[in-house]
Amino acid sequence: MTEQNPTKKIKLSEPVLHYFDGFGRACFLRILFAEAGKDYKYNGDINWAPEFKESLPFGQVPLLEDGDFKLAQTHAIAIYLSKKFGLFYFYFFSA
Repeated sequence: MTEQNPTKKIKLSEPVLHYFDGFGRACFLRILFAEAGKDYKYNGDINWAPEFKESLPFGQVPLLEDGDFKLAQTHAIAIYLSKKFGLFYFYFFSA
């Protein structure tokens, strides 16, 4: 009989951040991932085909895909990631 370890963590798929290949609104989000020491995938080669743009919330980037969850707009993504990584108070309430 084999024993199972109930504390074994299952690694979920890494979040994917979509934005243009360059500096811009996604830089702060990339800094949040780095500050938290979390892995993510960066898609800087976005395709503005009509099918892709229609799949975006509000038709905008940056776009964060975290599993089945999609979130657009830099500030909304920053709040989501800050809360997820336990950095919310640090970034939004410290002087």
